[in-house]
Amino acid sequence: IALDPYAADAFVNRGLVHLEKGRLTDAIADETKAIDLFPEIIAAYYNRAGMYIVDGQYEKALADIRVLLVVRPDDTDALLLRADPERIESC
Repeated sequence: IALDPYAADAFVNRGLVHLEKGRLTDAIADETKAIDLFPEIIAAYYNRAGMYIVDGQYEKALADIRVLLVVRPDDTDALLLRADPERIESC
């Protein structure tokens, strides 16, 4: 990130490191930055949706899932979560 502050994939990866270290707010911020830099970066939407679920931000998680389904309409995991939003709360 220091060498290339526009490398969206670096923010995705650092977001996962933050998550592993229990820094959920920083993790979400990095995934969001990756999406801001490169809106087509699917991994960031998956990651951030999961992070929002962990954080109890279910509406935001569903918003990311909806974006995923535009790009990948047959994505089984995203379809299941969208079809049964109560499943999100049990994750």
